[in-house]
Amino acid sequence: MVTSSAKALSQNTTVIEADQIPIKAVKLFQSSGSAAKITRTFPLSFLRSQNEAQVVEIVHLPASVQSVDVSITSTSGSVTILDHYHTSITDVQKPPIPVTTASQALRELETERLRLEDEKRVRQQSFTFLTTYMDSLAQCKSQGQPEAAQMVTFFDEFVEIGITRSAAIAELDGKLADISNKIREETERLSKLSSDLPVKVVTVISCTSQVSVEAAELTVSYVVKQVSWKPAYDLHIAMTGNTPSPTVTLDFRCTVTQWTGENWENISLALTTANQVLQLIRLPEPKKIDISLRPSNVFHQPTNAFHRPANAPQAALFGAPAAPLSRSSVLASATASIDIPGQRPPNQAPIAQLANFPPGSPTTVVVETPEAEAPSQGVSQLISHDSKDPITHTASGNLFIPSDHAEHHVLVDSLSLRAEFMRVVVPGIDNRVYYTCEVKNTSEYVLLPGTVKTYLNDKHVSSTDIHNTELPQILECSLAVDTGVKALHNRASDALPQSVPTFTSKAMTTYTSATVLHNTYAEPIRGVIVRSSIPLPADPRITIVLKEPAGLAEIDEGSVTVKEGCLARWSTTGGRKGKQAGLFEWVCDMNPGTEVLKAVWEVCAPQHLELLEQVRP
Repeated sequence: MVTSSAKALSQNTTVIEADQIPIKAVKLFQSSGSAAKITRTFPLSFLRSQNEAQVVEIVHLPASVQSVDVSITSTSGSVTILDHYHTSITDVQKPPIPVTTASQALRELETERLRLEDEKRVRQQSFTFLTTYMDSLAQCKSQGQPEAAQMVTFFDEFVEIGITRSAAIAELDGKLADISNKIREETERLSKLSSDLPVKVVTVISCTSQVSVEAAELTVSYVVKQVSWKPAYDLHIAMTGNTPSPTVTLDFRCTVTQWTGENWENISLALTTANQVLQLIRLPEPKKIDISLRPSNVFHQPTNAFHRPANAPQAALFGAPAAPLSRSSVLASATASIDIPGQRPPNQAPIAQLANFPPGSPTTVVVETPEAEAPSQGVSQLISHDSKDPITHTASGNLFIPSDHAEHHVLVDSLSLRAEFMRVVVPGIDNRVYYTCEVKNTSEYVLLPGTVKTYLNDKHVSSTDIHNTELPQILECSLAVDTGVKALHNRASDALPQSVPTFTSKAMTTYTSATVLHNTYAEPIRGVIVRSSIPLPADPRITIVLKEPAGLAEIDEGSVTVKEGCLARWSTTGGRKGKQAGLFEWVCDMNPGTEVLKAVWEVCAPQHLELLEQVRP
């Protein structure tokens, strides 16, 4: 029964070359490794209403095909997909597809060669017949004998016919040689395709209604793995004299490399952070939760200097102390000015010189006690959180990306955005003052993590990275180091154990961080941002109270006035965590001359524990 069915199917098989039909769309996936979903649409005009099944074989698909989806639509009548599968032609134990079946171009070339050969044969036969007739005249074998003058005319015409015949045959020989070369090239192409694109998709369909099917379309989608891609951005800033334009252009690009074996020509390109395997929409399920007893002699020891115990008070910045807790490791992060040999910033060139922000590292205050055994996982850690919804973008135009293993920087869209220009300094890390561009993403695109190259008047001046997709997205790009503004930083501490009641066994230390700014320009400058941070307690036995800037500890957002033309606020731009991470900044308008900005905080900790400052990565 299987054999007869296979025979019946083989009598109604149609082969379609995938490389002869353009790709409709490509979607690039990024999660779980890069992959691409290719969508093709094949027109079917050979269907007929009958009970007998028909087979459509789509050949010359990439070897890296992972999975295949097939669907069919028709303008009239009902068409049903009975079965579909994909396989490698090299793995099938049967003779290969004949080239005359596998290539429409080769069939046309073979037909043209036969036509030229027939024409050459007819011309040769006709001249042979004429030659025989002239021989008979010369031997006086014909019934009517022409006059001498007629014989001369006949021979002259015979010579002209011979010359024309030779030229025509020579031209035919040239055409036959060209056709033979094209047939050889097409055969070599097919041979290469059979090795580079060895996969075929077989679809068994049936027209189940009595209505004739005039036309139908078979849509085939498949996932391939021989692809890599990543987002890339070009930020273009134009200068008018010495003033940058407030409107900038952000080119959203995608660096694509593909070696699938098939060229992506005139395609619609989409980019997504979704997983090509898992469903994008999943119904959540409640989790099983167990409650166990913790041994009385064990207390949780944090393993991360920035991970605060669940019962540690967030209000420590406001000066609310907590009860002592025994046998706990005490961790507290702090920001300090520490000189590292060989790491001091060198003298800088004028403002036109480029300089990127060097990576800053917070300083950590570590108080060590005897080790304690870590507890079992808490209940809150057992509750899983769904990942964020995937981000998908579609390029605005059709693209061409050949299979050449090269990096193609294709344009997804060009965005016009507003920019704000300012000077920024982080004196606890680097005393250099950076001239900076801050761009807020107000477009419909969520910018994916990637590298942003900044161009000032079409000259590349710096590069930065987008790390997160949280809104609002703000890009900070350094343009140059402004040597017209100088910055100096100093940090000092003063231990005052006598100010704390002796029965508490605690010592209080006051830290003062001072930043001196000097504006060497003859004119005032606006919007100088000075970023800093204060330590956060990682143990309830440590209390930190922010004294200056005055009033900043009492607010969660907004700003407080430090003095005329200068305010302080929690630093939340560019994905910074602000008060939660102890990050704050001053924003000042500076007249020519010197300004001093001061931060003061108090640290209260047990006297018998030593505070050791270390730079953390």
